[in-house]
Amino acid sequence: MKAEVDPRQCALTGYCVEVAPELFRLGDEHAEVLAEPIDDPGSRELAIEAESLCPTAAIRLLGL
Repeated sequence: MKAEVDPRQCALTGYCVEVAPELFRLGDEHAEVLAEPIDDPGSRELAIEAESLCPTAAIRLLGL
């Protein structure tokens, strides 16, 4: 699986970092993906949770 963050939609709320700090970090202008591909089951679950919690729907998961 691969994660993408749309920088135009990201509001830097930090939910993704709170849920999955090993997968996301907050950059200066938007959240950034740290790990690719996201292969292990635990990380996949966290990525799915981060995507669902993002209030601006800036996170998109590919290859589910």
